[in-house]
Amino acid sequence: MDRSFQISNFADFDHPAVYADNNYFALSPLALYPELCKGMSVNCLIFIFCTEGHLNLTLNARSVGVDAGGCVVCPPNAMIANISHDEHSSATIVGYSMEILTRMLTGGERVWRIMAMLTQKPVISNERYVYNHLSTFLNMLRYRTSGNDVYQDEIVYHLFATLFFDVINDFHIPADSQQKTEEPQGSHFRTAQLYKLFLAHLNKDNGSHRAIGYFADKLFITPKYLSKITRYYCGQSALRLITCHAVECLKLDLRYSDRPLKEIALDFRFESYSAFCKFIKKHLGKTPQEYRKG
Repeated sequence: MDRSFQISNFADFDHPAVYADNNYFALSPLALYPELCKGMSVNCLIFIFCTEGHLNLTLNARSVGVDAGGCVVCPPNAMIANISHDEHSSATIVGYSMEILTRMLTGGERVWRIMAMLTQKPVISNERYVYNHLSTFLNMLRYRTSGNDVYQDEIVYHLFATLFFDVINDFHIPADSQQKTEEPQGSHFRTAQLYKLFLAHLNKDNGSHRAIGYFADKLFITPKYLSKITRYYCGQSALRLITCHAVECLKLDLRYSDRPLKEIALDFRFESYSAFCKFIKKHLGKTPQEYRKG
């Protein structure tokens, strides 16, 4: 079963999302989306809020538990599976595209460092007000996107940005955490800038460049150092991020265009049509023809 999602897919579910576009989504309650509870990987940053009861899940093969008032932070392309809850539990899921994440974190080395630490410790607890702000966020989002507000785009951006910073504001780095996380050598500012530049180059690429060396050359660093940076900030290798991005681009072309498959293979710079078919089969579990048919 293909459980890899693009952020815009959340607008097409049987139960409408509270809000979904190419940059963000908000789904509530999570119980309405059993297909997501089984397992998913999404090319965006995800917050899973436990608003009542208790949730269990696996994040990149690690078991994670969170109580009411807690939030699990899942980096882009993380493998999230086995989300379990009972009738007394409730959860909300919110996602941010890498493009929006880069836009929000235009400065502030400290915020990037916090994001890196959250890869090691993904659960944030807030028992003081059990994320009452989340209900305010959802209500305002529903209200402001139900009509044709002149400043809807700006309102949506600032609502999601406010929630984001409200969440990470409650995260405090323990004194011993810094000793357990191996940061790439170099200043915090430089590694954060390199990571942001890598994400920017990746988002601009159409999936035709799938070699880590291509992006490392653009940043004037080695492929090994680039992977060390990405593992530090999001827990994933650079190659996995690049491959996931290429797969998402290919999925869109296969599903929503009527271009001949050989033309797609050529545009994505595969060495041959057979190499294209092998890549699709490996990452989507189907031939290009089968995936296109749905």
